[in-house]
Amino acid sequence: MHYHPNSDTKHNYKNNMIDTLKYSEKFKKAGFDSNQAKMLAHSFAETVEQVITKNNENELAIKNNSKKLDKDLLEIKLKLKDIDLKIEQTKGGLSKEMEKIKGNLSKEIEQTKSNLLKWMISMFTGQAAIIIAAFFTITKL
Repeated sequence: MHYHPNSDTKHNYKNNMIDTLKYSEKFKKAGFDSNQAKMLAHSFAETVEQVITKNNENELAIKNNSKKLDKDLLEIKLKLKDIDLKIEQTKGGLSKEMEKIKGNLSKEIEQTKSNLLKWMISMFTGQAAIIIAAFFTITKL
């Protein structure tokens, strides 16, 4: 099998220069013939290119995921602020309602006290009248 690489002996992979001629010479020194050494050097360079490309794709995917996570986090924070605002509004409404109920209960308690006091006075008056009537009845005898 004969490999005929193009005349370019260097591959540029985003600022990473692979000197295929240098690797070809190393393969020749290791016992490969010239065509095998060139083919291995170019295959090595292509493999490095694929690894770098895949790494770049992974970095881009990570950046995109990070941006999406940042966006999702921002949305969650905004929703939490909205929930906090609704909670505060509800607390304010509940506080007003509780004050209103407290005022109504105070009025009802005062009214009950007044009614109880009237009832007690009526009972004492009635008892006093019965006792006086009984006393006059007994003393007439």
